[in-house]
Amino acid sequence: MSKGSFLSCVVSLAMLSCGYWLGARKSMHTAPTTDRESVGSEFSPGATLGLPPAHISRGNQSASVSGGEKLSLAEVEQKIRGLNANLGRFGEREFLKVLDSIDVADFPQLLAFIDQSTPRQLRLGLCPLLVSRWAETDLRGALHYVESISNKTERDAAMVAFVTSWAGKDAQAAAAWVKELPVGPLRNQLMSQASASLAAKNPQAALDLIAGGRSNSRWGDGTYGVFSSWANQNPAEAAAKAAELPSAQQRAQAFQAIATTWVSQDPQAALAWANGLPNRQERRTAINSLVSGWMQQDSTSALAYVQTLPAGSERNKMLQNVIGMVAYQDPNAAAQLAALLPAGNAQQNVLGQIANGFANSGDTKAALEWIGTLPEGSAKQNALQNISWQLAQNDPKAAAEFAATLPLSQTRNNFISQVASQWAQSDVTAAMAWANDLPDGQAKRSAIGSVVSSWAQNDPNGALAWVQQMPDGPGKQEAMGNVGMALAQSDPKAALAFVQTMPLSSSKNSLLGSVVNQWMQQDAEGALAYVQALPAGAERNGILQNAIGSLAYQEPRTAAQLAALLPAGNAQQNILSQIAKETLNKAMFSIFPDC
Repeated sequence: MSKGSFLSCVVSLAMLSCGYWLGARKSMHTAPTTDRESVGSEFSPGATLGLPPAHISRGNQSASVSGGEKLSLAEVEQKIRGLNANLGRFGEREFLKVLDSIDVADFPQLLAFIDQSTPRQLRLGLCPLLVSRWAETDLRGALHYVESISNKTERDAAMVAFVTSWAGKDAQAAAAWVKELPVGPLRNQLMSQASASLAAKNPQAALDLIAGGRSNSRWGDGTYGVFSSWANQNPAEAAAKAAELPSAQQRAQAFQAIATTWVSQDPQAALAWANGLPNRQERRTAINSLVSGWMQQDSTSALAYVQTLPAGSERNKMLQNVIGMVAYQDPNAAAQLAALLPAGNAQQNVLGQIANGFANSGDTKAALEWIGTLPEGSAKQNALQNISWQLAQNDPKAAAEFAATLPLSQTRNNFISQVASQWAQSDVTAAMAWANDLPDGQAKRSAIGSVVSSWAQNDPNGALAWVQQMPDGPGKQEAMGNVGMALAQSDPKAALAFVQTMPLSSSKNSLLGSVVNQWMQQDAEGALAYVQALPAGAERNGILQNAIGSLAYQEPRTAAQLAALLPAGNAQQNILSQIAKETLNKAMFSIFPDC
């Protein structure tokens, strides 16, 4: 994952955590936002940001809102130790159950414990929750802690939590404070959060805030959140205001928000508005968002509407866009939409998205039933390929039973191999028993090889002992090759010793070359010494050519040393030409990386 994507996920987690807490505390509505811009901190740790007086009434707030019995600091720390390191999108609920039992006075010490004693992934989930709670009663104390965080990613996530919590109590004050911060990506993100909260009470003021924000990014930061909240209060008024926005990008965000919100209140009124938009592209964008939201709340009515549209490129484009939006949330509804597309590349592409949606849902039975309804052909094969590894991971036994219903084909063989590999990771005995019961042929050999590969990664001696008792033949040779490659990843020397016990064959020479390649990546000097010690002949030449082909670009000097061991002739000349070409390519790329 890229640095920007990871940071965006962290910020999203902080936003979700704060929103859940504020919702649980029945604070004011905070409109959703689709702004996923990666944030970077404009603030250095320890720099005071000039927090203005916060207009938050604390007279009716206790240290613990629930009024229940408080947990001691030691008890809370013990509960934190028991949390899963990967808090996840919804794992924070377990922590939220005890959050009201924590004395606010213990927050500094508790955060110090979290900073020092929890894995980073868990810390990224817990700290925003505590900062959000702390900011409800002590803005300055919470901000002082946020400023002290040295890690930029964690500091930015905590800052989002701080502003979100403050805006939930006093959006006007929070927005005014954010507006005075230095221009930059984090300020844009905070402005979006504050403006969305402000929009719940005064959408026009929120719109004025983001319009005058002096952002160095696109003006539309926060537009979606503002108009989503505005449409929740008065969709017709929000639509009229959105039409006045000065740029197409601003209107697109606003129309998407209005369509998604309005359709949840009155689908027919929302549809009449969207169809009345004069600009064709904006009308299409609004209808796409409207149908997507409609599908999630009433797929029958939404599907009935789509079916009334005249067939043609306009409807097909809308279908593709909507399917992309709903495939992960409601793959059954997406499958119904896909049936309206004409056969061809467009339909095959969305079937892949639907397959991933079914697999991601964890409902193996529904996924298999859906694939079973597809006609034989490339569309079914592609869908099966997209879904195979997740099906095998979710329910390998069901996936294995489904594999038996597939017609003989390479797609079936690939699916069986994937099932075997995934199943072996959780139950190698059951996976091997199933693979052994398959009819003789390529599918069985591939399945056994996949099981052996997974087995050898965790227990190479056990896998090797099992393979050695197999009857001689292609299946045994293939399985031995899989053991050798698995061994090569952890112990190339042991892998070479094992491969040398194999009978002479072209597959043995190929495997030797692969093992040497793996060794070269881990210990080039040791692998080179091994190859130099081999007796001259066809076997060594084959290993050399295989290894040189893999090393020519990454390690041209090592490749040249190996090439010198080849006998003079066409083979050596061809290898040297390849090395020269790859060396030139590497040099050119270093000078012109964008070419």
